[in-house]
Amino acid sequence: MELIDIKILCAITTIPERTMYRLVKDKDFPKLKIGRSVRFHKETVIQYLINKYGKI
Repeated sequence: MELIDIKILCAITTIPERTMYRLVKDKDFPKLKIGRSVRFHKETVIQYLINKYGKI
């Protein structure tokens, strides 16, 4: 399982960083908090965004 940070996630999804930070505040958003940093599993996030908002 590959974990990525928010900057890489934004580059992959083409979602602006500011918008991504707003999305991450949602309690259902798939994230993994490790200490003070937050990491994401790319495929899980993409599937979540497709299910919630349609094609990205």
